[in-house]
Amino acid sequence: SRGVLHTFAVNRQAPEGFIAPYITGRIDLPEKLRVFSIITGVAPEEDALVIGQPMELVFGPLPRDPAAGELWGYMFRPVEEKESVHG
Repeated sequence: SRGVLHTFAVNRQAPEGFIAPYITGRIDLPEKLRVFSIITGVAPEEDALVIGQPMELVFGPLPRDPAAGELWGYMFRPVEEKESVHG
C-alpha cells in the first residue's frame, strides 16, 4: 500500500472523457514492482512532487468528465510528512 515515486509527468492533454491537467507517475513498491498510476492529492504542477517521495495507495473516482459517468480506480498520493516520519 506504500511505495516511492520513481518518476512523474503532468498530462496537459487527456483521452476522451478525462479532464486535464492531471499527474501520472511510476511508483516503486517494496515487492520490487513498479506500477503506473494517476497521482492525486496535489496540484497538477511540475513542482508538486519530488522523485523519491513516499507515496500511498488510495482508491477513488478518476478525473473524468461528469458526462462520461463515474469510474473508480487505484491511485497514489504523497504520504503526509508527519506520517512518513512516524508511520
